[in-house]
Amino acid sequence: MARYLFLGIALTSFAIGWIISHPLEFGICESVYTFGEGTFCLDDSIKHIGEPLLAMSLCILPVALVLLIVDSRAFKSWERFARWWLLIATLIIIATPAQSNSFMDFYFIGKERMTWLMGGLFLIISLLVIARAHFRKA
Repeated sequence: MARYLFLGIALTSFAIGWIISHPLEFGICESVYTFGEGTFCLDDSIKHIGEPLLAMSLCILPVALVLLIVDSRAFKSWERFARWWLLIATLIIIATPAQSNSFMDFYFIGKERMTWLMGGLFLIISLLVIARAHFRKA
């Protein structure tokens, strides 16, 4: 049951992240501006909520699908890891600034890059934890 709940959360997060990341297409942009022939949105929710949520859900979805096919011991091992990781990663992402005011932007890790980093590490470590727990019983 918890596996399907996690998959549902991952899919819901993806959908919400997609909608917030594309506010013009969904008609939820409050501050619109035009530059050249393009129309863009000025809402901060895209950078602060939409893009991080979309990036993290893209990293969580493969884990959720793998969890559907492994045994319950592997799921329980992963669940212990995920509780701590997601809490710590969320706090780190929240504390990361959305954009840099530095002239050396290539050294800066913004909210989107940090989300991809935390999500990528979550994906890799999760697959290792699941594989270890799954093959350990054999």
